[in-house]
Amino acid sequence: MEIINIKFNIDNVIALFISIIAILISILGYCKAVQSYNISKKQHDERYSSISANLINSFKWVKDDCTYISFLINFTNLSTVPNSLSMLMLNLECIDGYGNVSKVLLYPENNLSPINLYNNSNIFNGSLNLSERNTETGWISYKIPAAVKNNVDRYTVESKDSLGRIVSISAHIVNRI
Repeated sequence: MEIINIKFNIDNVIALFISIIAILISILGYCKAVQSYNISKKQHDERYSSISANLINSFKWVKDDCTYISFLINFTNLSTVPNSLSMLMLNLECIDGYGNVSKVLLYPENNLSPINLYNNSNIFNGSLNLSERNTETGWISYKIPAAVKNNVDRYTVESKDSLGRIVSISAHIVNRI
């Protein structure tokens, strides 16, 4: 039987000890880097969160032989920086008597409130600026062209936020006043 003779040199022991400490420090550094990345990612996601839209109510009404539709919408900026919505357009999805689908894009009617509103709510005039973590609720109204007023299958209010993301809300059934 052969005896293995291992000579411990103090220099080798010190080098081994320093190597183990270096490995532990690099593991700790890696853990801190992952933790910092996760915090930065969470902050980025909060900073650039989207705008949520909730439809509260909608009405179709007639004034001076013109048909209008008004939506009471709640917009919430979920981000930690201000955000805005450009032109709030109404996209009408219409179906004719033959089943053909067509789309009509409408601009809002500025400063027009639904009948019997009694000025107790905010009126949106097309675009909207939202401060951070803020909610705005208001009405937006559109004039419906006579050619499509009875053929609309879906009403979709849509816009783009300041980062180019589309924010939309749809309704199939609208109350009549």
